[in-house]
Amino acid sequence: MNLPIEPKDLSLSEQRDKLEKLISSSGSYINKDSLNLFNLPTSKLEAWKYFPIDYLHYLINSITEYEKQKDIYEIIKVFPRGANLISDEKQKKNALEIFANNFTRNNENAIFNLNEAIENDFHLIHICENLDLPLELRFSSSSHSSLSLIKIIILVDKGCSATIIENREGISDRSLYSSILQIQIEDNANVRHYQVDRSYQVKLNTTEIIQKQSSYYNFLALDFNYPSECDIDKMQKLTQARSINRRQMYIKLVSPNAKSEIGSISLGHGYNFLVNGNTKNNTNNSFTKHYIDNYVTIHHCEQDCESHQKFNGIWSDNSQGVFYGRILVDSIAQKTEAFQKSDQLILGDATLEVRPELTIFADDVKCSHGATLGSIDKQAVFYLISRGMNPKIAELMVAEAFVIKILDNNVEQNEDKAVNEYIAKLKSELKKIISDAFFTKTIDKDS
Repeated sequence: MNLPIEPKDLSLSEQRDKLEKLISSSGSYINKDSLNLFNLPTSKLEAWKYFPIDYLHYLINSITEYEKQKDIYEIIKVFPRGANLISDEKQKKNALEIFANNFTRNNENAIFNLNEAIENDFHLIHICENLDLPLELRFSSSSHSSLSLIKIIILVDKGCSATIIENREGISDRSLYSSILQIQIEDNANVRHYQVDRSYQVKLNTTEIIQKQSSYYNFLALDFNYPSECDIDKMQKLTQARSINRRQMYIKLVSPNAKSEIGSISLGHGYNFLVNGNTKNNTNNSFTKHYIDNYVTIHHCEQDCESHQKFNGIWSDNSQGVFYGRILVDSIAQKTEAFQKSDQLILGDATLEVRPELTIFADDVKCSHGATLGSIDKQAVFYLISRGMNPKIAELMVAEAFVIKILDNNVEQNEDKAVNEYIAKLKSELKKIISDAFFTKTIDKDS
């Protein structure tokens, strides 16, 4: 990769000193112990084997500014009845201890110790009753050559039902955005969690979930990474931007009869803009390439729990995708049911790495994994053409159906009218992006 204007190559101690000065200058308190555990991963680690580590080093060395965490009311787009913001320091400390006792920071995720280093600079939300509306979060950063860190903890009380929507937006050049979202779901509570990424930047996102008895957690990620019309001119001015999305999920089912369903729709594509009739390609830099990395670990700690992982994606234009799904079943976790499936549609040059992993210490379980990679179903396309449909439209419809079925499954399982209306909007947006990015490959600014 050719990177113009190479920054000074810093050692690990120099990187830590630099980050400490940048964060301290913003007025944020630094936890030196956590900062001293910060380290950039290497490709020798299986979990980071395919990640563009060199570019991550480049970003850390390029950063000149720390973008302090926004006020919670800038992040929360909709604050529904039933959700309370907690500012009491004792309660915040107790919340930190819950997750510190359940999750460890090892070499695989040492980079996320950056977020831990700003320990007093996080938001705590308590959901104490059924939410009347989704809790909608908006994460946005457009600063250049900057570091953005954010951490939110959500505690969901027994028997409560909540929908959480994360919208990730922003376009930035040579910047790093790192976030941690931690959720504890108490007995018989029900949480639906949607994460929609429309941003174009480098993102390192960690989600940690603790599930208690008979709780239910449903997660769906949509990686669009596609600019709106108003962002086209902004993107044309970027010189060293990349869309890199690393999503780490750690889910612990710590009590019997808990259930998790994890889904992902990834669109890996390049850009070819049609502005005022002229095609504009940024072929001199690397911003025409997407990298999407899903790393999921589900830990079955108790008996009679169930988990499902389903990854679907469409890929072309030298994009790169990584799917690492791990299922860990403790010896006490008998009667476990855990399933994992990855289905990927290849429409052009792309690189995909799929790594399922089952670590099972119990003997009375049902566990499986599977993966498929392939092109468009020619028989399905032929059937539509034989009914008089245009060949390109037929291919588009088959590609849409390949990923939209995951959204349809969410609608079938959900009775919340507001959430189903939100999913319907996502469905329309998804169809437009598939058409623009993989078939017409143009965005007409004046249309």
